[in-house]
Amino acid sequence: MKKILPGVLLSLAIAIIATILNQYVHIIGASVFALLMGMAINFFMKDTTTYKAGITFSSKKLLKVAIVLLGTSLSVSQIIHVGKYSLVVMVFTLAAAFGFGYLFGKLFKMDWKLSSLISAGTGICGGTAVATLSQVIDADDSDVAYA
Repeated sequence: MKKILPGVLLSLAIAIIATILNQYVHIIGASVFALLMGMAINFFMKDTTTYKAGITFSSKKLLKVAIVLLGTSLSVSQIIHVGKYSLVVMVFTLAAAFGFGYLFGKLFKMDWKLSSLISAGTGICGGTAVATLSQVIDADDSDVAYA
């Protein structure tokens, strides 16, 4: 617990600050603020070993739990009501994103994991999709960062 606590607290602090910033600046979402803060911290902080275990725990374990909890907050009737109108759009968007992602991945000789992460991020919901899919396909951290 002592090993992961600093990184988990840093992740929590970033999430709280990003959420507060999102209340005042509506142009971009809290996840973008969090991403930019994480990049800045990684760039300016010389030694991140204290936080590494907790950040890894947050991105691999807590993120999965948060996504499941987010899904449980929707009722079946909400999903059906919204879903019936957007199903065609979603199918077309996902087919296009993954289809073109596959083609461009082959064209540019990219690793299939990286092209899949980029496709998921483009077609689904950005960083959350990349983070979630990276766990499923066991992507390298560098591929996740590029995507």
